[in-house]
Amino acid sequence: MLPVDKPAGPTSFAVIRAVRRILGLRAAGHAGTLDPMASGLLVVCVGPATRLTDLLMAGAKTYRATVRLGVETDTDDAAGHPVAEAPIPALTRALVEAALSSFVGEIMQVPPAYSAITRGGQPLYRKARRGAEVRLEARPVTVHRIEILGLGEDGFDIEVECGKGTYIRALARDLGLRLGTRGHLASLRRTRCSGFGLEDAIRLEDLERASPLEAAFRLIPPVDALPWLPRLMLGSDDLERVRHGRAVDARRLHPEGATVLLVSPAGTLAAVAAAAGGRLRPRRVFPS
Repeated sequence: MLPVDKPAGPTSFAVIRAVRRILGLRAAGHAGTLDPMASGLLVVCVGPATRLTDLLMAGAKTYRATVRLGVETDTDDAAGHPVAEAPIPALTRALVEAALSSFVGEIMQVPPAYSAITRGGQPLYRKARRGAEVRLEARPVTVHRIEILGLGEDGFDIEVECGKGTYIRALARDLGLRLGTRGHLASLRRTRCSGFGLEDAIRLEDLERASPLEAAFRLIPPVDALPWLPRLMLGSDDLERVRHGRAVDARRLHPEGATVLLVSPAGTLAAVAAAAGGRLRPRRVFPS
């Protein structure tokens, strides 16, 4: 994995292209898209680590966001066109914190029309750009916490820790409605993603000036990812079984279907396994 600090402006795919070019690798993906206007942590997976992107995306993410009130846009952020306006109430910390608290926990959220969600094999933002009507149903997402960082006359700054599939743009829109006005996302920066923080990341401008060797030194091995998952150190005999796709004894109880990382005696990731019947069955085997 290569955590990159993306500036506002480039797309997530532009970062992927830069990583591919510098490292000379074709296989590369990321663990969670950042919109062009957003900045912050983009975890890029290269080589065999691309097989971990779904597990990485399941981890919690932390954002710092500015919510601007009084105007709602078609994209739910500052890049869109205004579609509705409303007066802004007198904002107090107590009023805003009460609104924020109603969005903590498992909530139902309608994603933005301009989103990368696919329907009929096509991202919805392409349909929205053509002027086609896009209707989305609310879906459950999890917001672990929201803290207010600053308060102004026309908006506020917040820090949000949330689970997979949560749109901060939609949260800004819905917060505006909860406060009796309209709202949109004015700025967004992701500070943590999938167990990594900005302190682990290389700035995109520094990456683009780096040599292939310098960039390679910044790579984080797959075994150091997914720190929230349990792991089992394998002996040489079990390692051989795993490499042939055979199950090994779990050694301790895991919930049925739980994901466990299997680590070789050399300390590398040997496989991602699922617990079943007191054994760990490899689902993805990695080269030594």
